[in-house]
Amino acid sequence: MTTIAPFVSSPSATLSDTLAASADTALRLVCKQQDFARGLSIVSRAVLSQSTRPILSCILLATDQGRLRISATNLEIGIQVWIDAQIEGEGMTVLPADLLTRMVSLMPKEAMTLSCAHGSQTLKMACAGSVSHIRSAQDPREFPAIPSIEREATASRVIDAGLLKKMIEQVAFAAEVGDPRPILTAVFTRIGAGTLTFAAAGPYRLAERIAPLPGAGNPLAPILIPARNLAELARILPGSGEVTIAVTPQCNQVVFHCEEGERIEFASRLLAGNYIPYEQGIPKAFTTRATLETRQFAAAIERAALFASDTYHTARVTLRPPGESVPSGTITVESEDADMGDHVSVVKAEVTGLERQIIFPVRMLSDALARIETPQVVLSVNDPGKPAVLKPMSEVQYTSVVLTGLHQKKTGTA
Repeated sequence: MTTIAPFVSSPSATLSDTLAASADTALRLVCKQQDFARGLSIVSRAVLSQSTRPILSCILLATDQGRLRISATNLEIGIQVWIDAQIEGEGMTVLPADLLTRMVSLMPKEAMTLSCAHGSQTLKMACAGSVSHIRSAQDPREFPAIPSIEREATASRVIDAGLLKKMIEQVAFAAEVGDPRPILTAVFTRIGAGTLTFAAAGPYRLAERIAPLPGAGNPLAPILIPARNLAELARILPGSGEVTIAVTPQCNQVVFHCEEGERIEFASRLLAGNYIPYEQGIPKAFTTRATLETRQFAAAIERAALFASDTYHTARVTLRPPGESVPSGTITVESEDADMGDHVSVVKAEVTGLERQIIFPVRMLSDALARIETPQVVLSVNDPGKPAVLKPMSEVQYTSVVLTGLHQKKTGTA
């Protein structure tokens, strides 16, 4: 049975403890409008605009070790960003996210002064002759605490930000959306001694990506990260730099920490349960393999999709090895519509094995091809109705499985 772990941080570090240390001080600092606006735009992805808990529609501002920390959470994810600031007074305040974000975005691109008087929840913002006062009825002590990498670093790993971003994009799309079984909405994550594995599987497709992790470390128990949360992480990750990954001691949350540009921490709660044995859904032997240009194949599928108007939006893909009638191998992509017409594309390919004609759902095949960036792709198939496998023609360990057949029978992965 799958359960959803509550979004709480370690009991050793609470927001109330931090506030107690600064209860007698007033918040006052100077920062750049561009930095403040960007920080707000990042954490706004975690704001819950409509909630029975009004504080989840707010953003927390706090001084922290000589910088301004901006935080937001919707209890599914928590995002914190640290920006450079000249701190003149330590303190915290929590403010309505929408009003704060919109006001800062409209400020001149100049230095901004933020101040909040003792015992007040009104923030004064001054910038190039413009002054605003934003009031809040929320108590900062009620803001949910967000896990920090510093407290969870006992089981951490480091990976390149660009690689992590790409891995998420290659796998998260294969997870189910709105499925009544929460397991299928998650990305299976295995942090091994020297590798990181992401995998997502549903009834009709599957994706797995394995990448090396530098350094040593003991393997961690697999975790299940909601795919939509990883997708949000990918949107805010920089293209370079190191990302530290840590799992909380309670194994109910994962934290990603990045120092490139702004310091960013992203926390996601985890799903509890056992993932499906997705490896069993990846065929190991094939009757036919074809190597061809990735973009040519993708373009042929996109053209065929315009005429794929049957119930399952399918196209026929025929793999032909070299022979007397076909001097070089080819892949033929065909689709037709009784009213609109039909389409045929023939793409050169290196085909080995038996001739096969496979029925593919064009959207799922197109989705899979879009995640392969190498110039060439390897398409491996078996008998019609059996799952097909796409792999990049490179050393990258990426596998994408697509269901074939007219009747959309399940692949056995779920």
